[in-house]
Amino acid sequence: MATKKEFKQILKEFNLTEEQFQAIYEDVAKTNKLVNNFLNISKIKLQDLAPHLLRQLPTQKEKDLKMLEEKEIAKERERLEKLKKEQDEKYYWEHFEEIMLNKIDNKEELTRGELKILALEYDVDQDEGDEGRWERHMTSIAKLRDRYFAVNWGRGLTEYQENSFYEQPYEVEKITYEKTITVTEWKSIKNEENDNEKDLSPDIEKINYQEKYEKYIDYWSRI
Repeated sequence: MATKKEFKQILKEFNLTEEQFQAIYEDVAKTNKLVNNFLNISKIKLQDLAPHLLRQLPTQKEKDLKMLEEKEIAKERERLEKLKKEQDEKYYWEHFEEIMLNKIDNKEELTRGELKILALEYDVDQDEGDEGRWERHMTSIAKLRDRYFAVNWGRGLTEYQENSFYEQPYEVEKITYEKTITVTEWKSIKNEENDNEKDLSPDIEKINYQEKYEKYIDYWSRI
């Protein structure tokens, strides 16, 4: 709280009358929450303000307006940046294949996320390789426009092991041709012998029967 002497000194410093200072007090309360609380809620009179607060009043409104302007500018800048980001993201996904091809042709490294998208969402073929302790080596063939690219990556073998994407893609071409292969099979020798015995047994029985019949006819022909 300023004394009467301090209050008069402050009026003299700013070359203001008490009425003019009161008008400034009420005007600042429109833009400053703290001053508004002093005047309209706590009902603090002008003369009851501390000297340092009194000295701030004449220029406080200008400071408040400048701060509000800066906040509005910052808010608008944030809105525009968000809009630009949304537009950039929209453009990115709408032109994903074109962007990837440009990056690959210009030897720019694709991010882990981009490699993942190529391997798992743009794949037209997959080849499983060797299996390690934590992951299996995989190769995906991704199609971008009318071109094909191989992406090597690792598929996690446990629920705690994430898939790994560690190599940049390289271009490949599709070649289709017939391939002749030699197949080696192993058959059971024992089974074949058993089959042969079964096939031969009827013939042996037939031969024995024929001999018995011939002997029987020869016996009765001599009586």
